[in-house]
Amino acid sequence: MEIQNKLQKKIGIAIGTFMVLVVGLVTFSAEKSSSRLATSKATLSSDASILTDQTNSSGTLTGLGTPANVSAKNSAKVPAKASVKTTVSSSRSSRGYSDDEGGGEDGGGSYVSAPASTPAPTPTKAPAATASVPPATVPKNYASVYKNGTYSATGSYMSPGGYDQISVTLTLANDIITSVSVTPGAGDRTSQRYQDRFIAGYQPYVIGKNIADVNLDIVSGASLTPIGFNDALSQIKAQAKV
Repeated sequence: MEIQNKLQKKIGIAIGTFMVLVVGLVTFSAEKSSSRLATSKATLSSDASILTDQTNSSGTLTGLGTPANVSAKNSAKVPAKASVKTTVSSSRSSRGYSDDEGGGEDGGGSYVSAPASTPAPTPTKAPAATASVPPATVPKNYASVYKNGTYSATGSYMSPGGYDQISVTLTLANDIITSVSVTPGAGDRTSQRYQDRFIAGYQPYVIGKNIADVNLDIVSGASLTPIGFNDALSQIKAQAKV
């Protein structure tokens, strides 16, 4: 019985001590919270006082993107704009502009004509290279279908640019074409370019050939110019027919 009483007494002391500690912690926390609340109220009161003073002195709230602040920013930008305009005016003067005369980009200033530049010389077009042609071999004891001689005719054809011509002059010996020349008659630059290509490469298909066997198709990428050449060739055949 005595042991039980001692145990209960110790338990009671422990419980009492715990309760004292709990009460102390609760009291400390309450005091700390009260102190923080008082500090926050004081801060808010101070901010409100500052805002009121600024409103009363300027009529608007400054520092918060208000008209007074915007005005200050705009006034700060004026010198920079003036500097840019000065630079532009200097640049315009260096290029021959005069701000004292009417017209110009800003409603004032005109262009002072500078000396005309000398045009670059036009490059000289190199003559088109012609393919080498072996001399024509004229057969002997041949019953000619066409009379020997030199003949000329002008053939025509249609191209995307319109009506074009090409003149042909050739020499026949026993129906063999021994020489030939072509004069271009293009109606535009594109046709002229293709006629130049044709003239640079057609002779190997003509010289040394029997006139009856010559019928050109595509020569050096030109497909329409040969039509005009064949037309002229048909006229020459009619002229030279025996």
